[in-house]
Amino acid sequence: MHLLNSIDGAIEHLLLLVPAYEAEHFASVYAALINSLPPRTTVTLLVQTGAETAIQNWVIPASQRECMIMVDVGEAPMTSWACDLFLAGEDVDGSEALLATPSIERREDNRLPGLLADHGRQSLVYASEPFEGGNFLISENHAFVGADSPVIAELEQGDREIVVISAADCPAELRLSAHRGDEKWEQIFHYYNKPETRQPIFHIDMFITLAGPGADGRERIMIGDPALAAEIIDVPLHPLALAEQFNAIAEDLTARDFDVIRNPMPMIYMDDVENQKRTWFYASSNNVLVQRTDGDGDIVWLPEYGHDNWPELAKTDAANRDIWENLGYEVRMISDGQRLAENLGGLHCLTNVLKRG
Repeated sequence: MHLLNSIDGAIEHLLLLVPAYEAEHFASVYAALINSLPPRTTVTLLVQTGAETAIQNWVIPASQRECMIMVDVGEAPMTSWACDLFLAGEDVDGSEALLATPSIERREDNRLPGLLADHGRQSLVYASEPFEGGNFLISENHAFVGADSPVIAELEQGDREIVVISAADCPAELRLSAHRGDEKWEQIFHYYNKPETRQPIFHIDMFITLAGPGADGRERIMIGDPALAAEIIDVPLHPLALAEQFNAIAEDLTARDFDVIRNPMPMIYMDDVENQKRTWFYASSNNVLVQRTDGDGDIVWLPEYGHDNWPELAKTDAANRDIWENLGYEVRMISDGQRLAENLGGLHCLTNVLKRG
């Protein structure tokens, strides 16, 4: 099996997972993404029973709905994070193939690759070790792997150089007490980071984006920068934003002769007033969908964060857009990005490209 490139080639077949709750809560995101895809892009939706009515209410023209394939996968609990269950690839005959994790600690998502393969007739192989797809980015010559993930044996069977992404002094999830007036609150930082982690965020696709080779032939890699974001929106850099860890990864990749580009990545929070809890997270414009092709042009889909509780993030949205446009990409903005970020995800997490042209 040849693993699919994370950015090269026209997107021809895209997978979305649609649980019943997210069918409503993420409705604007799903609809905006589907509406912005190139014509004739097939979109397969694995749909939890009960989500159908909400999907019918998505504002999507008939021409786009004709390209949607809906598969009811039953009532069992599932998440919306399609990226993590498998790495897509091609068999020797060019047909679609899936390299799936043998297990994942996330509701009952582990059953979904088999259901997809049964319906779509993709060949299905289970990897030698458990993994999560958000810790892998694949380019023509390299496979970037988060240090918290095993370098699965199937990666070593190809001719791509494996680049392990890591940084020193990365903290596990941290919970601190705080006070708001007379109320005692809890603050959560580095949510989902595990003890002894070697990554600033649990998945590398949250802070790294591949952008293809530049004019000098070097591979361009974007790395999120919370300090740059703080400067743009004119707020102090939070001492727990892990700017030094992101800088260290950028310096390491620069030393390996990659063309590293820094882009703003704000660290923001969501308040749960009822439970007196504040959760900090990154509004990542690195967790994106990218298409790089000569025929249809280069396109990047970016989440939009400058709305609702954080209108000031319109400035970092614009800065990220400018970076991509200066690289020659058409930028398609997807509204309501905060809904994904609050759940520790983004557009790359939400999708899995099954086939590229």
